[in-house]
Amino acid sequence: MIALLPPLLAYSALVLAAGAFGGPEGAFSGSFLVALLLPATLLAVGRRYRTLARGLASGLLPGTLRRAARAGRGGYPLVGITVLLLGGGTTLLLDRLQGQLPAEFFLPASLFLVAYTCLVIFRMTGSLAGRHQEVLGSALSPQPKVRRRARSDSAPTTQERIRTLLREKRLGEAAELLRQEVVTRPTDPNRWEQYYRILQLSGEREPLIAASRAFLTVLLRAGNPRRAVEVAHNGLDLDPEFRPANPDQILPLARAARRCGRPRLALRLMDRFAHHYPNHPGFPGVILLSAKILWADLDRKDQAQSLLRSLARRFPQHPAGVAAHRLIAPRSRAM
Repeated sequence: MIALLPPLLAYSALVLAAGAFGGPEGAFSGSFLVALLLPATLLAVGRRYRTLARGLASGLLPGTLRRAARAGRGGYPLVGITVLLLGGGTTLLLDRLQGQLPAEFFLPASLFLVAYTCLVIFRMTGSLAGRHQEVLGSALSPQPKVRRRARSDSAPTTQERIRTLLREKRLGEAAELLRQEVVTRPTDPNRWEQYYRILQLSGEREPLIAASRAFLTVLLRAGNPRRAVEVAHNGLDLDPEFRPANPDQILPLARAARRCGRPRLALRLMDRFAHHYPNHPGFPGVILLSAKILWADLDRKDQAQSLLRSLARRFPQHPAGVAAHRLIAPRSRAM
């Protein structure tokens, strides 16, 4: 707080001098300038408060204020405008109160309004500093420049080698490099996306099908079901018997396909589930979702009712069987 007093006094003197020499227009111009400089001063002094000398220098040096303002990004002008409005509003309110309040009440009221305005300004500036603390720290405490080695002195990175191979249309070698990348970083969806696209370009069917299954797992774990639906669709186009690597993924993937407006793709994903996984615990849920799609999305109600009856008969205690029983009850009109 002590370090803030000299900048605040200097700004007050600036506004008074501007008003004395320029009249109301000069006072307004000085107030506008102070409103823009004050948040940067608070940011700079707050960052370098450890010593009084550094705080004073930080609060008055134009270069430091400029870096602080730039570090505040888009929120800084809003803070400055708010400071100007608060200051102007406080001044107008005090001018109105001066003639209406007794002298013994005017001074406490004035101190309260000024203190409250300062607290609001400090709070807004603190929020701005909190949102951009990393950028602000770098701006006010610049790191020493480090000379980079010339590119010719360092070996090319894997991504640079891949780009070179792609420019030279050596897709097989690029695919092998990316295969090694996904082996070392098996959960990175970006690496898998690169690998998948290069395999698509190369036209190698079997590696692409195998990669599609693994890529599906990565996408579902990364929370990207929409892209997973696209990869599953491409896999089914390559091989009508295409299935995800894990049968537990089929039902979530089918639900995602339906949400994306692709009910027929959802049915293709669930096709012959009982044949491939006869004892899987997710089988009732697959049948229930298939029936809902047939009824609500494709208007094939006879097939849907047949599936629902079979489900309710075979799994009467399962939640999917109970839901099926409710759906085929006479009072059920839709799914």
